[in-house]
Amino acid sequence: MDVRAIFEGHGEAAFRRFEFEALCRVLDDARACVVACGGGIVTIPLARARLRAEDRVVFLDVSVDEAAARLEDNHEGRPLLDGDVRQRLEALAAERRAWYLDVADVVLNVDDKSIEELVGEITNWLGDHS
Repeated sequence: MDVRAIFEGHGEAAFRRFEFEALCRVLDDARACVVACGGGIVTIPLARARLRAEDRVVFLDVSVDEAAARLEDNHEGRPLLDGDVRQRLEALAAERRAWYLDVADVVLNVDDKSIEELVGEITNWLGDHS
């Protein structure tokens, strides 16, 4: 099922439960890996505790302006962005920012950066903190 179908059929609470269960399955695997969490994972207290307990967490911080520009024509599958996308992004950022900062070992701003630049920053940071 896609995200919207889960929200419509089961509600956000069920979606968050599925999201947390998936996070735990990945983190319980002994292999080293990179996990790209959805932005809402931090709304789950147990997920925040689990993330804080893990090796390293990188918060890829995007401004509301940049996020709105990226999602302007592509937010249909994101039920929490229904309506005024910019307004919803502002509300979500206000609600979640402290949680993101709480679990993060490092915060990297992603505005105006290429994927290659970000990979370089993350790699450099990891090399300095291994």
